Amino acid sequence: MERKSFLDQEAPPNYIAGIGRGATGFTTQADLGSINSNRFQSRVDDSDDDERFSDADEDNYSGFAREKVKEEEDDLEADKIYDELEKRLELRRKRKHATVDKEDENQPDNDKVQVKDITIGESMKTIGEQFKDYKKELAKVSVEQWENLPESGDFTRRNKRLRKELQENQRFYRNSDGFIAEMRDSEQNTSDRLNDSITDITSVSLAKDKVLASQLANLNNTEASSVDFNSYIKQLEESKDNYEDAALQSSSKISSNVGDYHRNRVLFNKMRESAPNKPGNWIASARLEYEVRKYERARKLIQQGCDQCPRSEEVWLVNIEMNHSDLHLCKVIVAEAIKYNSKSLKLWLKAAELETDNISKKRVLRKALEFLPTSETLWLEIVKYEDVNDMKIRMLEKATELLPTSIEMWLELVKIEPIGDARKSLNKARKCVEKHDIHLIYIEGAKLEESATQNEIKVNKLIAKCFKDASDTIAKDEWLRFAVECEQDKFFMTAKAITLQALETEVADEETEDKIYSYVNDARLAFKHKNVEVARSMFMFITSKFANNLDAWDSFIEMEKSIDGNSELYTVYEMAISANPDVVRFYLMYAKDKWMLENDVEKARQILTEGLEKNKESEDLWFAAIKLEWKSGSKLQATQLFERCRDEIPEPSARVWYKHITLERIQGHIDQALKLADEGLAYHQQEPKLYLQLGQLYEDQENWQKATETYELGTKLCLDCSELWISWAKVEEFKLKRLVKARSILDQRLAINNKDELAYLSRIQLEIRSKNIQQARILIAKALKEIPKSGLIWSENIKMAKPQQRKNFYKMALNSTDDDSYVVLTIALDLWSLGKMSRAKQFFQSIFENDSDFGDAYIYYFGFLLKHGTHDEIKELETQFVKNEPRHGLIWCPIFKKLENFDREPLELLREEANNLSN
Repeated sequence: MERKSFLDQEAPPNYIAGIGRGATGFTTQADLGSINSNRFQSRVDDSDDDERFSDADEDNYSGFAREKVKEEEDDLEADKIYDELEKRLELRRKRKHATVDKEDENQPDNDKVQVKDITIGESMKTIGEQFKDYKKELAKVSVEQWENLPESGDFTRRNKRLRKELQENQRFYRNSDGFIAEMRDSEQNTSDRLNDSITDITSVSLAKDKVLASQLANLNNTEASSVDFNSYIKQLEESKDNYEDAALQSSSKISSNVGDYHRNRVLFNKMRESAPNKPGNWIASARLEYEVRKYERARKLIQQGCDQCPRSEEVWLVNIEMNHSDLHLCKVIVAEAIKYNSKSLKLWLKAAELETDNISKKRVLRKALEFLPTSETLWLEIVKYEDVNDMKIRMLEKATELLPTSIEMWLELVKIEPIGDARKSLNKARKCVEKHDIHLIYIEGAKLEESATQNEIKVNKLIAKCFKDASDTIAKDEWLRFAVECEQDKFFMTAKAITLQALETEVADEETEDKIYSYVNDARLAFKHKNVEVARSMFMFITSKFANNLDAWDSFIEMEKSIDGNSELYTVYEMAISANPDVVRFYLMYAKDKWMLENDVEKARQILTEGLEKNKESEDLWFAAIKLEWKSGSKLQATQLFERCRDEIPEPSARVWYKHITLERIQGHIDQALKLADEGLAYHQQEPKLYLQLGQLYEDQENWQKATETYELGTKLCLDCSELWISWAKVEEFKLKRLVKARSILDQRLAINNKDELAYLSRIQLEIRSKNIQQARILIAKALKEIPKSGLIWSENIKMAKPQQRKNFYKMALNSTDDDSYVVLTIALDLWSLGKMSRAKQFFQSIFENDSDFGDAYIYYFGFLLKHGTHDEIKELETQFVKNEPRHGLIWCPIFKKLENFDREPLELLREEANNLSN
């Protein structure tokens, strides 16, 4: 690159480098040199205490006098230099701006050059006109091109923007002594670099830039000097009352905000100076000082605020708050405040609050009434401190004369007056209060009538009149809220009347299903929040208006059953049966509760008899009646009811036959049971349960040949019944000892239906019993390929896995089966065996959350709790078991359906099996 000639030439006289482009008066890092730890050490040693800047904003502070004089001398010297530069530049600018017009030499007056003095402004205007067209073309220049334009005199063509960024990085900051000390200590800890360690001021500068950027971002992109004053004041007003407790927090937290504190302090000082009559400025300043534990300064500031803004009640209240430890001073402050704000309710209430005895409080409040005779709050406060009931009545009567529209005054008066006077006061109040408050008078009258007479008719009349006068202004939800409040105050008649009237007012002639559903949900929600009377009233209204809505009846019955005492449960049953005589489940539920909850067998028999008279073809009612007779000891009567059932039902289902067969088997009447099985199969040739019962009857007689023939016939007529195939295979394996035949039967079943998980499970377990583990694993893999979501197969897969693989199998099985109950139970048992009791307990409990009808889980969890649980946990599980009445499970169902367990209670069977498991 060719070197420029001017770089080797001598500079012109009076030349100042950089003056042409304004680059004067700046300092670079090279001018300063490096800063090492010794310089920091000297700065630290000369540092003052932490409180040296605490009073920097006071007018009489002179701590920086010496520095100030030095700065003034430096400023004078700098001004002198700048003046000399300006004089030199002015000499250059005083060149004449001339315009020369040369005419023909023949003209006598134009034979010499004419010179005209013009100003600098006119000269610039002339030049501007010459470049006007070029300026218009600048509009086409893009922003990127504009940023990359070199400046005038920039011969090196360096980028303007990059140079500007470099200059911005070369800035200096005033650091605290603590920061310097930290840097000194960090450098001293690295002794091997002590001599040549140089502080990277650029890194410090960049770090401070990041901090400044984050602070500016928090100010919602406003300028660095702007603060949202209103939001800050609001935040201060919402802070806690006890500032001294907040100030006693760790000093490290306060010191971390020292910079913010000093900036805010200067800011609020300027605000006070610019607007000394604004109370918010004084309050904000005082609270700022109070938060950093500068209590005396805070109290001085707030006192100055009181002097500057004596008509602001908030300033006085803050002053009292900050001096709350000195009760006498607070009384003096509030007395002074009331002189300037005699009509401030807050100040009068604060003055009463500062008094320690009721007599003084009453004296202050009565004095306040002289200035605020129409203050409802003051009247109510005075009444609160009155001990004599007659004096309360007299004061409230006076208050109602002064404030006839105050609903609170009337209600308070009615509560303490005798019944007769209270009625008169309510009649007066109805004429005085506003229409939007009149409903409160009626509700209070209904409460009064309920407490005095317990006359529900009068209560209903008052509430009906209330709705007539005020229903247009209040919505249903608001009425229900009033009803809830009445119930909470133990006024049940009033709550009921309001609820019924509210629903009656809203209900239209034609109601949609969605509307009824919303009513039922409202009632459920009311009961959930323990508002029983309101919920009961809502259900009574819904069931009376929509008697055929069975969902409402079910919810009503469920609610009453969950309430202790069951006082209204049987009434609801009677209402439900009366409204829906053809709904069989109401008879069944009613009879069961009478039998189980009260042991009233005769009443239960009457209910079922009534149900059978109206629903003769209902098999469920017949079965319930038979079970009642059997459990109560009338076995002969139960058998006779079965015969009547088959005679009175035109076409009895297969259930009638196999339930009758079961009853005969329990009594040991095998021949009669075989006869019934043959009769049943004559009517229902494709009923698998009849074949199963017939096969079991032959097994009871140990007639294995007949049993296998029955099962084989059943599999031909009922191809989809897995139980028949499995029962046939078990007889072949366990009774006839023909393992190959059993295996062939199950394979035949899987050939018909390759997605039968019960058949696969039986096939896998057969191989495990035969010690063919490898074949069992092959079958598991094949089964998972056919039915990947089978919880039973995955459970076997986990059991067959090696210990180190089981953890991975847990996750795979849960994901594949969507947390199947059998998989979760298998994991819980495996964790139990590994000694991880807390994790096993979590898995056990998760089963009941998703499948409360899984009997196997109850057996194993009961056994787990017997060893590792508490007595309360066992009782809770038993209660849950009785409530849910589980009916499925590979282990539980065979136990529950055994003939010898027919008369035993399920809870007894659970305890027995769990004890056997734990032993």
